[in-house]
Amino acid sequence: MKLKKGDSAPQALKPLTQSEIVSAWQDKDAKPKVTIVCHTFNHEEYIEAAISGFLAQVTTFPFEIIIHDDASTDGTIKIINYYADKYPKLIRKIIQNENQYSKGIRPSFYTFPASRGEYIALCEGDDYWTDNGKLQKQSDLLDKNLDVSVVYHNAYRVHDGKVLGALLRDEYCVNYSQRDHQSAPFIPTLTRMLRRFDYEWSARRNFPTAGDVCLSAYAARFGGAAYIDSVTPAVYRVHEGGVWSRRTSMDKIRVTVDACLFVGGEYGEEGNENLQNKYIGRTLFEILRPFSVLDRLKIVVYVFEFFIKRFFNKKIRSVKRRLW
Repeated sequence: MKLKKGDSAPQALKPLTQSEIVSAWQDKDAKPKVTIVCHTFNHEEYIEAAISGFLAQVTTFPFEIIIHDDASTDGTIKIINYYADKYPKLIRKIIQNENQYSKGIRPSFYTFPASRGEYIALCEGDDYWTDNGKLQKQSDLLDKNLDVSVVYHNAYRVHDGKVLGALLRDEYCVNYSQRDHQSAPFIPTLTRMLRRFDYEWSARRNFPTAGDVCLSAYAARFGGAAYIDSVTPAVYRVHEGGVWSRRTSMDKIRVTVDACLFVGGEYGEEGNENLQNKYIGRTLFEILRPFSVLDRLKIVVYVFEFFIKRFFNKKIRSVKRRLW
């Protein structure tokens, strides 16, 4: 049954013991098939629900959990250490002494190279899953559909324990071919399972702040996206302490637009200007939809400045090539 606005949020899952999880694996000595990647920062109030969702997963294959903490100043690290000690076969932790995000280094710079799974499932430390069969269902679909690079499901936006609504509208709960995936709307991070690729982009120090947008686009280079309805919606928390929630509306717009322009620029550099324009146009349409006329105008000016700079940079490179 679908929850509606004002309903109580779904309950967090209860964790299994390490022996219970491992006993279901058919080959206990095999390398992890799925890596769960969790990024945390000052998530003391929420991280336990996220970890419990990971440890409730029932699979026929081994999986691992990589938790990256970006120098939290609350009790998050203590909770991570507790679970890492209790589940040594499952959890690997990366604890930073200094905040890396403030230096322009995204957590994926550390977590993606460390992952060993064939597939990667993502969930931030302040969100949580509600289906103990999520990993099995999504990996089974990827096994059977080699032309698919991402499997995703829906999630609820939740504030103070109450549902605000679904993250994805019904028209976006669909399958995408690779061609459509390249310009598809944003797929929520906590719902995705991706094929493992050479994520060389994760080493880029100048990667845009809204890197999740770029990750979606990068995965689209390798296949389509499949929506799976049999996984119950996860929970995306909206709270004042969240990295995203703390931003102003205009700042959210800017970082998202920057990411969209970055991805579009990558397509343009490869000579695919048609895909560049399609991606930027479609994504910006979704961003602009809920904002006022004045805010829309600000975004248009911001994008126009980007293309002006890009035009002159191309001209400068062209002149340099001729001179040299």
